[in-house]
Amino acid sequence: MQRDSAYHQGTVWSWLLGPYIDAIMKINEADGLNQARQIINRFKYHLSEGCIGSISEIFDGDAPHHPRGCIAQAWGVAELLRVMKEYELYGSADCGRSDRDCEDTITGMKDLS
Repeated sequence: MQRDSAYHQGTVWSWLLGPYIDAIMKINEADGLNQARQIINRFKYHLSEGCIGSISEIFDGDAPHHPRGCIAQAWGVAELLRVMKEYELYGSADCGRSDRDCEDTITGMKDLS
């Protein structure tokens, strides 16, 4: 029971990164793209910890924002990929693999358009 209530006491849900970037893009058209890229660049370290190439379900609300919950949350991954595709932020994040693998991933995302 304590763990369930902790989910709503300062926990950060990874899937909210997508709507957060949407809001930044709508509110600040002039610098929104740059801000979105900075957010993704600050987050890319996580793609190489826990479940490599995935995103944890939740994070601590306070720095250093340790990952918690399940190590691979589809909602969080989907939202990050969605905003990267929607706002063409492909080159913003290191996918944690070789440059060639990253190029293939980026090309695949562009082909989804």
